[in-house]
Amino acid sequence: IELETADGSAGEASRAYFRDLFSELGGEATRIAPKLGGRVEDGALARVEAPFRGGDLDRFTRERRTTPARLFLAATGYVIARYAAERSVYFSMVSAGRDDARMRAGVGMFVKTLPFHIGVDPDVSVAEYLEATGSAMGEALAHASYPFLEIVGEAGYSPSIDFACQLGLESELAFEGVPIETEFVGDLRPKFDLSIHIEGTTASPVIALEYNDALFDEAFADGFARAVASAARHMMADPDARCASVSLLDERERERVAAFGAGERFEAALGGGETFHGLFERCAERYPERVALVAADATLTYAELDALTNRMA
Repeated sequence: IELETADGSAGEASRAYFRDLFSELGGEATRIAPKLGGRVEDGALARVEAPFRGGDLDRFTRERRTTPARLFLAATGYVIARYAAERSVYFSMVSAGRDDARMRAGVGMFVKTLPFHIGVDPDVSVAEYLEATGSAMGEALAHASYPFLEIVGEAGYSPSIDFACQLGLESELAFEGVPIETEFVGDLRPKFDLSIHIEGTTASPVIALEYNDALFDEAFADGFARAVASAARHMMADPDARCASVSLLDERERERVAAFGAGERFEAALGGGETFHGLFERCAERYPERVALVAADATLTYAELDALTNRMA
């Protein structure tokens, strides 16, 4: 089916779509800087999970005429953009591989890797961003039958981050009441630097993050998974808010930030009773031109950030 698609008029349309998609990419997908110094080939597959507690997901998606997959894809793209300090992100998503009618009578699950691109504009509303994510998702799925190997060969595309929404997949199988034992026969080596899977049910979703442990540690992976959950929760809570206002902090991290604001001291690290904001002001005096903050929408020096926080205070 893929070969037939590639050779026909649909293949020409898909080829043009992916050519335009990668026109500014140059084959280089978005990457998040590794936290460890290991080699990719030496890494093992590791996994963390973060529960999503954001309210009535079914009601939100019904009222907003969207889907859980679009919401979590949007949240994942937003988090990648924040972590990578880029407004335009390229990673991979998967489809069930059954878009072609000839596949629907088959038995089995067919997973198809699709390149995905989304721009994260901090000034648009969450609702507009969700709409843009849905449109980009629909365009990618419209070209799902185009061979992935052709994409790799023509664009040199090499994804490092993967997303899959797998809500509702059966974990316990039975035939006429008799349980069926299953055995995993896949490759346990990591295929991507990071793989974000949305698992469980719409009533209790789980953000599962699989990662290469030669590149990232458990603390980073746990924080990333919780950031996706937090972003999705904030998007649901206020879809009319600007994207720039969507926080990646969960309650535990908010408590830490509040402790900083209350004057928490770093005596063990600093050797004296200095506050966090006092340390920052000293750094601003000594290194005014050094970069202090890198975000998706700005890069600020110590002097610029100090002036901004003083105005806010």
